[in-house]
Amino acid sequence: MPKQKNLAKIFRKKKLDFEPEPQSYVLPIAVSAVVLLSSFVLLFIRRRSPKSSSKTSSRGLTLERRPSQRELIPPGEELTSTVSKRINEHFSGAITNETFANKLDDMLKGHGYAKDRTLLATSLCCDEVNRDLEDHLAEKFNDNFSMGGLAGFAFGGVTSFSAMASHIPHGGSCVIVFGPHVGVDIDGNVGMVNRRGHAHSDACCGSATAACGYVCKVIESGDQPASPPDDVIDAQQYFVNSLLMQEGERLVNAANRDVEVAYALFDSQYHLMKKIVHLAANKVPGDGKIALVGGIQVNTPVGHDDFFLMKTFEVVNSSNETLFTDAKVERPVASKLNRAFRGAVSNEVFTGQLEEMLSEHGYEKSKTLLATSLCCDEVNRDLEEYLAVKFNRHFAMGGLAGFAFGGITSFGAMASHIPHGGSCVIVYGPHVGIDADGNVGKVNRRGHHESDACCGSATAASNYVCAVVNETIDEAPPPNDVLDAQQYFVNSLLLPFGNRLVAAKEQEVEVAYCMFDAQKDLLKQIVMQSCDKVQGDGKIALVGGIQVNTPDGYEDYFLLKDFEVVDNKGGEEEEEELLFSNNPEEDEGDGDGECYYIEEQEFEEEFASKFGVTELKEELEDVKEQEENDSGEKEEIIEEKEEIIMKNTETMNTMTNEEMMAETNDETMEQHIMSLEEELNLAADEEITVKTKEDEGKLQISRKMSHSFPGALRNVDFSNQLEELLVSRGYTQENTLLATSLCSEELNRDLEGKLVAKFGENFSMGGLAGFPFGGITSYGTFASHIPNGGACVIVYGPHIGIDSAGRVGMMHRRGGTFSEPCCGSACAALEYVAAVRANMIPELTAPEDPLDAQQYFVGKMLLPEGDRLEKAFDPHVELPYAMYDVQEKMVKKIVTTCLDKVKSDGKIILVGGIQINTPKDHGGDYFLMQNFEILDSEGQVLECM
Repeated sequence: MPKQKNLAKIFRKKKLDFEPEPQSYVLPIAVSAVVLLSSFVLLFIRRRSPKSSSKTSSRGLTLERRPSQRELIPPGEELTSTVSKRINEHFSGAITNETFANKLDDMLKGHGYAKDRTLLATSLCCDEVNRDLEDHLAEKFNDNFSMGGLAGFAFGGVTSFSAMASHIPHGGSCVIVFGPHVGVDIDGNVGMVNRRGHAHSDACCGSATAACGYVCKVIESGDQPASPPDDVIDAQQYFVNSLLMQEGERLVNAANRDVEVAYALFDSQYHLMKKIVHLAANKVPGDGKIALVGGIQVNTPVGHDDFFLMKTFEVVNSSNETLFTDAKVERPVASKLNRAFRGAVSNEVFTGQLEEMLSEHGYEKSKTLLATSLCCDEVNRDLEEYLAVKFNRHFAMGGLAGFAFGGITSFGAMASHIPHGGSCVIVYGPHVGIDADGNVGKVNRRGHHESDACCGSATAASNYVCAVVNETIDEAPPPNDVLDAQQYFVNSLLLPFGNRLVAAKEQEVEVAYCMFDAQKDLLKQIVMQSCDKVQGDGKIALVGGIQVNTPDGYEDYFLLKDFEVVDNKGGEEEEEELLFSNNPEEDEGDGDGECYYIEEQEFEEEFASKFGVTELKEELEDVKEQEENDSGEKEEIIEEKEEIIMKNTETMNTMTNEEMMAETNDETMEQHIMSLEEELNLAADEEITVKTKEDEGKLQISRKMSHSFPGALRNVDFSNQLEELLVSRGYTQENTLLATSLCSEELNRDLEGKLVAKFGENFSMGGLAGFPFGGITSYGTFASHIPNGGACVIVYGPHIGIDSAGRVGMMHRRGGTFSEPCCGSACAALEYVAAVRANMIPELTAPEDPLDAQQYFVGKMLLPEGDRLEKAFDPHVELPYAMYDVQEKMVKKIVTTCLDKVKSDGKIILVGGIQINTPKDHGGDYFLMQNFEILDSEGQVLECM
């Protein structure tokens, strides 16, 4: 084993006990008592207000209504043209409070709401100008429960929501109206309002104005944000400031900060409200619903109507499952979505429908393996997360643009991971963005001022194809290396659709449909050639469609275009008729090509004969061909020989996967046996008592970990301490974009999940074995997503399994009966390298199609490491170290090639290592860090450990 760089010691300087990270909504909850007290004070004041009219509540009490400020001046005054112009200019679509309340009443009736069974809650700012809206709402839904604090944030938090939920009338539901407010004064100044009794206009919302000023000052001056308060005397304003800080960049760069702060506050409040509902929805009794109605309230000069710009209307149940959503996507986005991708549903709705569809075909979560073939772009992780809730973690087959570039090898590995007696489902397809202005092929990303290409790879391919068709450029030849091979294949697979693209009225829309057709054809080829890898009666469900990404903060959508279930012989069980399809019936490329995967049969025949498996199988066939004899012994003989074959095959498979290399060298085998004996003697010397088989397995894994991967940390510790390391250097979730280059295997989602919790959604660059097969195009796209003034962190490296017997390169998977190779791609490449070096097979030539191109490149790049692998005491231990060295070179070559893609003030953080997968009952996987370095946009190393 090579000398380790031992960089994990930087994490061990301060050992942290793992504790759940406090979420951003926990601190606001801490001041809920203050808000509740404020609510009582406000209620007391309102009860003592002047009385001008009355109404009767559902409880039979006569409630006096105070006059609004609109009633304090002579009637008949119309809204000035200046104010009206500003509202139409900056808050287009806003309607008067009275009109909004009437409209909301009608909308809720459509969802079964009735006044006598509805509890109204509001989360509006403390400012008295907002009571007018509450009065209009109270006329429709009775008195309101007040959850809001400064600026409109729901600082009452989970406690306030839970209390409100307990007040819902029996058999009823609640509606929560929330959002910030902003004034427009008589002169048309946004952020100001003319108040009753004041000679001049003043700030509105005052809290928002103060927070905006604070946030911009901190960002522009580089000052450190204020520390959390020690008492509650002004705690709410601190939380307004800190929550708005996440929107700081958009405020600093806004053309009109007074306008932008209202929209920024709404986004912050929406996220906070959703977190509260997520945590406390189950407090709503029975079949009660929760209607979330969010928007921006626009206050106008005293004596005129106020307005409300509704931005979201959602209805969820007590399990926080979405029953209805309307205004969550901006109008330009919704209009384009309905026109260009008619029939698309939200990711949440789609995954629920898919679960029902699969259950009809006998699928069960415990026996289903989910695979996805989606683009690397981080915007696509949302769909994978929804799918994971229904079907567990996914095996990632996809590369650039969503093509299944993992190919036949990837499918074969995935098929071997299917739980015993189970089936797989593959969700695949391209993606396309729609930005806030309704432009298809673009999307508004986190931390960006302008929208940019989505899907970037598809856009580049579309431009290339049209240029080739128009004969302005020549068709590119196949690549000689892997650095940008995937984009070449995206281009070539889209090329057969060139005439269709050139003739399209909206090329940005058409390319998504062309991409889907190309990907469906590729995936069908892979499945037809590899379906026999699925064991037993396992099925393969192919679920294809187009994912539609919308601006950051809004739901994404999925347009289902293909649902079919096939058996492991390629026979089609059923294909669903789709309700909606915009797919033009055009010619598709045939995509035929040679399969480039390693056939291991000849290599294993030698080992099969050593264990008598070949001879036993021949004898068994002879017995089966014999005529049935009177003694009835034939059946017993068959059962006996089948049992022997099963046992010997299991032993053979163990040798094939772990000791095949050692078997070819007697001296190495003797050393291996001596090593095992030494481990047994060590156990005896330490007087270790193994009480159960599980304890024995844990002991074996612990020994192997300390011997083969010293310094490795559990994923949870690694992610915690990586966060500490980066935060101490000024890199946080707000200014950092995460990318991962990990293997497609579903086992590796655990590490991704823990990293995502720290740094936000990840851009996925990795393919088989963890190589960054997305290449230059993938990295260039990723670099363009980095938040302004921020950094990117790339976590990369191979993985290897250790099973409960302590065997490196093996893993007992969920639902499986026996241990299997892990990483399957790496182990296959190891056998390929051994076979080439032994002159048992020739070195493969470069593939001309992508059916199994990734595995070809894994084998090709590992081949130069053959000498160290051949000399290694245990090749399967040496394998991940060799893989890591190759991948590190590739990652650095990509990064240095694409330095111009990173903004001048951007930083590149490379975190490389080896991931070690262990059985579920061992307590978690591990990561052995091998590299940590920070580079500037010119490639200069600023820090290296």
